[in-house]
Amino acid sequence: MCGIIAYNGTKKVDSVLLNALKAMEYRGYDSAGVAVFGGGNPVLHRALGEVNNLSEQVLQESFTSGVGIGHTRWATHGGVSLDNTHPHYSQDESVYLVHNGIIENFTEIKSFLEKEGVSFYGQTDTEILANLVAYHLKKEDSLVSALKKTLKEARGAYGLAVVEVANPNEIVVAKNGSPIILGVADHGLILASDVNAIIPYTRDILYMQDGEMAILRENNDYQILNFQGDAKDRPLEHVDHDIGMVEKGDFEYFMLKEIYEQPAVIYNTARGRINYDTGEVKLGGLE
Repeated sequence: MCGIIAYNGTKKVDSVLLNALKAMEYRGYDSAGVAVFGGGNPVLHRALGEVNNLSEQVLQESFTSGVGIGHTRWATHGGVSLDNTHPHYSQDESVYLVHNGIIENFTEIKSFLEKEGVSFYGQTDTEILANLVAYHLKKEDSLVSALKKTLKEARGAYGLAVVEVANPNEIVVAKNGSPIILGVADHGLILASDVNAIIPYTRDILYMQDGEMAILRENNDYQILNFQGDAKDRPLEHVDHDIGMVEKGDFEYFMLKEIYEQPAVIYNTARGRINYDTGEVKLGGLE
């Protein structure tokens, strides 16, 4: 399971992104990257190995923007390489995207995009997703509309955050099968796939549901929508306990929690990898 982070606020964006990625690193990853927006062209940094390797690059920058996305990757589609490390961007560099999950029909989408003249630098399904969003963005009036069209065509499990370079103060998020949590702090909006990345900044959170999108704007302005574009009124939850208790949930011991989680873990592991209609199994990297 990959780790996602997105931030739109007034704190130093590089600090928030790196701290969040380190908080999720306990799961084990093979590469990491961030993209920061505003004040000119996007700044992209990607590194193989642990998050500290990425930090060495990022801390040499002097960021003023408070908008950014980040990702820690465990390779599925495509091997461990910088070209396959997130964030990914479209060929025309209009869209940057991080993604957790697997797009089942990525080969069909890739074939379609190649016929439209799109070329690819890596082997991931996420890069294909970024280019499909960019393709629809040329015909739609907003990133939200382009993402809605993309999600109608993409099958599989995903939690994703995407930024349009022409509108760098807005992050659009979508969830289907992969965890996404939104945190609302006094200094901005922080979104992650793991609550451990959010708790150091705010205790006011919202667990996004499958079939939901979120728009993260400046000045703590956010909106939750369904995939049809209808607004949803979702209250925030306040988390009182510490990070260790969040990890354990309602169980007294971690081992007990893991025993009871086994059915859900097996099911989530199979998401995007098994077509229950045809009985076909798709394991990334084992073509």
